[in-house]
Amino acid sequence: MVELGVIERSTSPYCSPIVLVRKKDGSLRLCIDFRKLNALTVQDATNIPLPEDLFTQLSHSTIFTSCDLSKAYWQIPVHQSCRHYTAFQTPIGLMQWTKLPFGLMTGPATFIQLMRLVLADMKNVVCYFDDTLLNTSNWSQHIEGLRCLLSTLRRHGLTVNPKKLVIAKPSVEFLGHKVAGGTMSPLPQKIDKIIQLQAPSKKKNLRSLLGLVSYYRSFVPDFATLTKPMTDLLRKGTPERIHWSQECQASFEAITTHTDYP
Repeated sequence: MVELGVIERSTSPYCSPIVLVRKKDGSLRLCIDFRKLNALTVQDATNIPLPEDLFTQLSHSTIFTSCDLSKAYWQIPVHQSCRHYTAFQTPIGLMQWTKLPFGLMTGPATFIQLMRLVLADMKNVVCYFDDTLLNTSNWSQHIEGLRCLLSTLRRHGLTVNPKKLVIAKPSVEFLGHKVAGGTMSPLPQKIDKIIQLQAPSKKKNLRSLLGLVSYYRSFVPDFATLTKPMTDLLRKGTPERIHWSQECQASFEAITTHTDYP
């Protein structure tokens, strides 16, 4: 990371602890516990785009190009005057970040602001953090849009991850959905993950379960009615440890096997 110019040696009076987070591929991501720094940081009120608003913009598109930035946060420099706040201890001494690290409270808002500025003049492009989707209804429009998108990213010094680049396809995966020709459906692997969930025994587990199924609530008629036996368990005054009744299980199965799921 030193050789990549992502971190540098520091003489800062501040120091945050290291946290190693295992990624899906089994490798480790170096993260820093910035809770104390975040507690002293002024909040950024930049709004995060709603997925449903982005999906609405795709309703008439038939050709899609999807791209992610390579190590997206590391493409944003930290100002020299602020780097000492990000210092952390390592076996070879105190280091500080020269690029935006994960864990800073204002990191997501900073990234969203960057992408909005970079793509401000782009037509037929939606963006959710570093997940950027060019969508058009004809080939000539798409080719011109693709040239414009790539040249814009290049002009701003942003690098695309080639392994995640999908160019000019009739369908594409975007924010947990398959988007194609004015239609949208949940990804089968996401539904399988929900189906394989174990019955929750505590409120925090139930909240996680409801969070997952709620993401696809637009595909399930009477969703609120179906989830009522579960949401009743979260009412104020109910115990932290919950009883997963047959009614709850039946409601859960009705959601995951509903005919409106593809």
